[in-house]
Amino acid sequence: ADQVYDDDTTYGTIGYSGDIDYYKVQFESSGNANFWLGDIPSGVDYDFYLYDVNGNVLASSTTTADQEQIYNYPVSANNWYYMQVVGYGGSYDSANYYRVRAKNYPTASVGDLFEPNDDFTSAYVVSNNVLIHSANIHSSTDVDYFKFTIPSSSTINITLSNIPSNCD
Repeated sequence: ADQVYDDDTTYGTIGYSGDIDYYKVQFESSGNANFWLGDIPSGVDYDFYLYDVNGNVLASSTTTADQEQIYNYPVSANNWYYMQVVGYGGSYDSANYYRVRAKNYPTASVGDLFEPNDDFTSAYVVSNNVLIHSANIHSSTDVDYFKFTIPSSSTINITLSNIPSNCD
């Protein structure tokens, strides 16, 4: 795996059917990280996976959009995380680059990655098929808004889970 660094952009290509690219990143502090695969060339479909050092899949993003995203994933200091880029169904484009980026938000400074999102105008934009691993309600008066766009004829699933036991 090629090493990438926190908050740096790396470029790559899927050059042939069956080509798989791996990147590894290590963070200096524990926190919540965003992993991003963007600028996927037009006409191809790439999938994005996050693994631990033992090869276990931690998260994935497998949309058909021009980017794949894993948001707010909890990471530990000095552990290796591996990102995999693969062409879905053998999809590839050897002439055009994609971009990969990982950015950690250390625990001490995390707060809430989605704030301000306290009304319709400041709602946080969520891409289709993106899993948000954690968000926060900070007080009894805090509200959070998220927004997304769907095609005119669609079925959607929205799940709210892991609500603390003392909350409703």
